[in-house]
Amino acid sequence: MKKANLLLAGALLLSLGWAAAQVCTPDPQYTGDGIYPPCPMDTAFTGQAYSYIITVNVPADTTINPFGTIAIDSLKITNVNGLPTGLTNYQCSPPSCTWLGGTSGCILISGTPSQTGTFPLQANTTVYTSIFDPPVTYNYCTLIVATPVLIREFSGEAKMHRNTPNPFSRITTIEFNSQIKSVYNFKVYDLLGNMIFTRKINAVPGANTFEFSAKGLLPGIYFYSLESNGNTETRRMTVVTD
Repeated sequence: MKKANLLLAGALLLSLGWAAAQVCTPDPQYTGDGIYPPCPMDTAFTGQAYSYIITVNVPADTTINPFGTIAIDSLKITNVNGLPTGLTNYQCSPPSCTWLGGTSGCILISGTPSQTGTFPLQANTTVYTSIFDPPVTYNYCTLIVATPVLIREFSGEAKMHRNTPNPFSRITTIEFNSQIKSVYNFKVYDLLGNMIFTRKINAVPGANTFEFSAKGLLPGIYFYSLESNGNTETRRMTVVTD
């Protein structure tokens, strides 16, 4: 009886140690084999804490010619390449970054990025099978790291409302109130600060509305601004797929 109690206590301690060591939890909504979530990744901003969880669902078997279907014993992540400065350390659950065939695990990418740009990520893996252990490189998503944009509001002659709908896939409407008749410069920027659209808006006193089309834009976050007489108001909008 004492021996059984000791074994039970040991198992409990191991389970508690495993729970404490967990840095992430696989997302149960993804049930198919592969690496999730699908692209795009959440955008990161320099100087701001970032956290992103990747779910890994290891298949139980695979087909390799000319051997046919073979069982996968386990899969090990040996490295994640392409991470920007400040996000170069990643953690797995379990910490070994190794998962048995037919099971799930996760990778936590976290930190505070200090480098802007676009970063295609690659996962280097080793797949252990009953025949041989091939290295496999998996191309994942591209991580965008942008400079934070200050959301400003006019202090005087105009007030811009949020675009509707937001998020949107085709057309969104932007409304603003102007105290005077004036010409406003409407500009749209991507997350890297590149201006991708500009237009002059002839405003009348009172309410003004105009439409903006997402045609030609990739899904993601954009910033738009309205400028007049040295004043600028900036807001954020999100383009999604149909």
